[in-house]
Parts: sequence; structure tokens; C-alpha cells
Amino acid sequence: LLYSNPSCKTVVFRLFAESGIGIRKCDEITAPNVAARCIPSTLNSGLSLTKYMKRMKLSFTSTVPSLIIKRGMLEVIPDIKAEVDDNDGYARISHTHESLIMTDGCGLISREALDEVYSRYTYNLEQRCILLGKFNAIRYSAASSCPFSSFQGRIGGIKGMFVVDDNLNGVKIQCRHSQLKYDVPMTKKFAIPPYENDDDDTLYNTIEIKEWDTPPPHHAYLSQNTIQLLEERGVPKEFFLSLAKKEIDELNSAREDYELLMTKYKARKYYRRDTLCLFEDDVFMRMLHARVNLNEPVMIRYINDFISDELKRYREKSKFPVIESMYLRMLPDHTGLLESHEVFVALGDESAQYNVERLGSVVAMRLPSYFTEDLRKFNSVISKEDLTQRCPERGKFFSGIVAGIVFSTRGAMSEAEMMSGGDFDGDKAWCCWNEVIVNNVQECPGQNAQSYPTVPDPFRERKLVHSNPEWTNLITNYTMHHRHDKKCLGKLVYDNFHADRSRRSVPLLTIFARFYSAGKHLK
Repeated sequence: LLYSNPSCKTVVFRLFAESGIGIRKCDEITAPNVAARCIPSTLNSGLSLTKYMKRMKLSFTSTVPSLIIKRGMLEVIPDIKAEVDDNDGYARISHTHESLIMTDGCGLISREALDEVYSRYTYNLEQRCILLGKFNAIRYSAASSCPFSSFQGRIGGIKGMFVVDDNLNGVKIQCRHSQLKYDVPMTKKFAIPPYENDDDDTLYNTIEIKEWDTPPPHHAYLSQNTIQLLEERGVPKEFFLSLAKKEIDELNSAREDYELLMTKYKARKYYRRDTLCLFEDDVFMRMLHARVNLNEPVMIRYINDFISDELKRYREKSKFPVIESMYLRMLPDHTGLLESHEVFVALGDESAQYNVERLGSVVAMRLPSYFTEDLRKFNSVISKEDLTQRCPERGKFFSGIVAGIVFSTRGAMSEAEMMSGGDFDGDKAWCCWNEVIVNNVQECPGQNAQSYPTVPDPFRERKLVHSNPEWTNLITNYTMHHRHDKKCLGKLVYDNFHADRSRRSVPLLTIFARFYSAGKHLK
């Protein structure tokens, strides 16, 4: 039914049992019919195999259903496009449709609709926990209003982010054209000529929540990749050595300090969700809360194991925390108030918010990033008060945002695009306002990831056939092609030879080229 290769270490196959033991004859259904039900074949007749593989994955994401959309609630609006200027250097890079979109993957939702969505979400999540026998799950009380300002989710063939806009009245949802991945009866009604079928189907009309944008409870961490980019842009290595020394000294002190040990452990547990050690972790947490003597033999073993794991993480991945940093969702400015060099940051913490606005500068990068210009520096952080003074009506949009980093939609290219080819359909960025890092990071022009040619894809123009055995042959051929890996390799090869980029692209290219050359003969 579906093949995907989300990472170099993981290959996912989705199989569907058409018939066999436990399936009655009247309940038998073929895989092509299942695919045609998930992505209506009558409304998406020109769907290629490559597009099918990308779109079909949406049906297998882990979501929680919430509000069922009724007639008149949904509105499809156009995307904000870049300001194209022939005299602008960025504009000459690429004039493709995708590179000019400034709101790629992000729509709007009214406050009343957001509250309705959250109310149904909490109820359905609690019912799911009861059905699965998770009686110790958190009980969600019926909240009168949603405490968050945005969420990642999908509505039938619509996918991406939805941000609250207090200028919208009633139960209203506005999605952008870039969010529409495939047509369903509800969205086809906005086409020209409109689709006349009035049948409503909860499979296509339900808002499914993937993730809420909650304020990050802990600071963010460095990584080997981040350290290399920061050092390349001018941050001195002494800064990183001081971070390492500080963390190691604190770990040693934590052996005799309950509060410090619990703080370190809670931060580790949030970012390292290891289900294999969940039971052991819970025992350790209960012992910490019970104030078990730190010299008790079992407690000593737990403490030694935890510190050993932390030191290993520092040594192998350089996971050093930076207090003045967070992982924030990237959002576009739907109002047009922000200038091209400005950025708005909402942290959900008054102290951190004061510090970032006092400094007035922030650096951000989307992970993973491999080139120096993927790290962006913004020297003008605007507060919500300043934006409200510019326009009280449009400024309401920023007042409602609880957590996130909002980029300008002016200029010739999206800031998310300049961060290693990102977009606004759910990507997060590492944001830092540490004075040492911000003051030492040197300016570097951004590039457009859409400008690099990709390896030709033989399945891009291959029309999908909803019948056996052609269906099986198409899926099998696509699986054997490994299109995703070749596409990534092609970008690296072109980038190394045709662009003036970071010297870090050379060893990466060498490793990938040698691996590919050796693998070509293994057929």
C-alpha cells in the first residue's frame, strides 16, 4: 500500500490484508480500492506515483480527531507571494512557484474555532485512553478556552499549521492553497467549476490534531552539527569548552544535591523519550521525590547510570544545553506588518521574553542544517507592543501567539526557505539569544534550496493505476528505485561543484560519493 524512507536507517512498508483468515468474503477489499478511498481517485485523476507516495503518508500519521467541519466553516485563500524584483539577487535564483510562496503550509483559524477544536480534542483523547485501557492517563478537564495559539494537523487533503487570528469572527478556518495536497469533496467545492456533490464524509471533514504548539518547558541543546556551524560563523571555541566544563562540574555536584539532580533528570527525560527504560526512569523519579538517601546502594546505582549516560551523550553528540535558547515553531507573518529584516519571537516565558527583546537580536536555524548560510541572524526583534502601535487591528495577530517565531512575508524569498529549504507546515527552528553567540555570529547571505536541480525522477510523470497487477508492479518498482536517497545525493553533488558554500560540504560530498560509487555495483 505504501513505501517510505523517512531516514537513512529506516524503511517503512505499509501492507494491507485483502483477504485471508479472519476476513469475511463480504469484507474483502483490494489495496487499490483502499488507496482510492483515502485519496479519492475520481477527484485526483492525474495523481502520479511520486505524489501518491508523499500524500498517502498523511493517512498514517498519528493524530487525534477533533471538530467536524460543517458547511461554511472552511475557506480557501491564496498564498502570500514574494516581491519579485529583477534587480534583486535573490529573485534571479529561481522563479518557480514554490520558491515565491511566503506562507507555504500555514493557514489561519478563528479564536472561537480554536476553542471548539481544543474542546473536542481533549474529549476524544480521554475517550481513546479509556478505550485502550490507560486508566492512569491524565484526565483532561473541559476547558472554556484553548491555552495554545497554533497546532499542526490535517483536514482531509489539507495539511500544515493553523495559527489563531483574533480578527476572524465566528467558527472560521482559512487554509492556503499550498496546504492543499490532494482534493476531497469538501475542498473541491472551491474549484472552478465547483464540485456539485454535497455528500459530507467525516473521513475528509474532521480536523485531526498532530501536535499543539506548547511553550517549551526546557531550554534547547547544542549538537555537533550546530557547534560546527556556529564555529564556522565566528563563535569562539572557548565558549563551547566553557559550556562543557560547566555541565560536567554540575553533574559531579548533582551527586549531593537533590534539586540539581532532579532538574537535570527532568530535562533529560523530556528530550530523550526512551520507552525501553521508561519503568526504570519512573522508579528513579519516585526515589528522587521521596528523598531517598543519596548514599543508599540502589540510589547510588541509579545516579551513576544517569551520570554515565549524560557523559556519554556529551562525548558522542555534544548535547550541551544553552539556557538562552529554545526550539520554536516557524510561522509566517500573515499581516504584512513585519519588515523583511524583522522577526517576532514569542517564548511563553516573561523572563526569557524580556531578555530576547532587550538584546534585540536572535539567531535561528532549522535542524538539520549543513551549510553556513542555513544559520540566520536577525538584528531586529520586534515586540507585540510595537506591532500593535503600527496597526492595532492587524497587531491582534501577534498578541494571540503564545509560542513561536514569526518571520516576515516581505522580500524576495521566505526565511524558512533559506533555512535548508524549510517551510511553514510544521518545521521547528533552534532559536538562540545568548549574547556571546549572537554577538560573534557573522553575517552571511542566504541561498535558495529550490535553485538546485534534482536527479530526474522517472515516477514523477508516471500516472497511478488503481488496478491489479499494475498496482503491485508500480509500488514494487518505486520501492526498488530509492528515489529519495538519489535526490539528496544529487543536491549535494551539484552544490559542491556549482556553489560557493561552506567547506563542510566537501567531506560530506566525499563520503556520499564513495558510498554511492561502491553501492552502484551491488545489484
